[in-house]
Amino acid sequence: MTGMLEALNRTAAAWWDWTVASTGQGTFLLVLVAIVLFAGKSLRPGLRYGLLLVVLLKFAVPPLFGVTYVFSDLLVRTLSVDPAPTMSTSLPVSVEVSAAPVAAPRMEAAVPFVPQTPVLSRFARLLLFEAVGAALILALVLRQWTHARRLVKRSAHGDTALQDRFHGLVRTMKLRRKPRLCVSDDARAPQSGGILRPFVLLPAWAATMPEDELDILLAHELAHVKRLDALVNGAQALAQALLWWNPAVWWLNRRIREEREF
Repeated sequence: MTGMLEALNRTAAAWWDWTVASTGQGTFLLVLVAIVLFAGKSLRPGLRYGLLLVVLLKFAVPPLFGVTYVFSDLLVRTLSVDPAPTMSTSLPVSVEVSAAPVAAPRMEAAVPFVPQTPVLSRFARLLLFEAVGAALILALVLRQWTHARRLVKRSAHGDTALQDRFHGLVRTMKLRRKPRLCVSDDARAPQSGGILRPFVLLPAWAATMPEDELDILLAHELAHVKRLDALVNGAQALAQALLWWNPAVWWLNRRIREEREF
């Protein structure tokens, strides 16, 4: 138990160093990108979206500066090696001996050695608190993902005309991965998803739209599939769960979702 507490304290201290450096650098980059987006409102939507993804990636990768300190400090705390005693090279000094009698030293009662029991450090408590919040957010994400998969599983394929129109757009947009079209009465809005098996899910009322509007709707959802937005959305969810206490990440994810729709 003692070894586990010590290991947790060392891990939490390293996590804190990493988090402070990574969060500071990511937030600094986010402020710079926010200024660029505010000043350059005429930038292409793809460029704006790419800049925001760079910031998201920065929150995930190791800090550019300070990472050497993190691991060296972790190594020192792990090894806990005391410095070796130094040898004195000075010459011996002559000492005069007094002939006066010397009193015998007084003996004191020995104090028994009581080993200190390790306790959770404040960094370890913060790490556990962060882990609880991350677990709750991941549970919500998993619930949403399960709901979407259930809708896809229970959906229909639509009529032949709708399928032909859909696959014609797939060929026109030159998608390498062929998504499947799903139509569900329980779906509230059109959506796309799936990393390994992409899909486009339409509510039943979308099939009754005029043909030109339906083509625009299908092309919009297929653009999400072509751009691998489902993978980006998964990275966003992971960053949101691990950095749920950081308001900059919440703002960043909201802006990415907004830019994704253009």
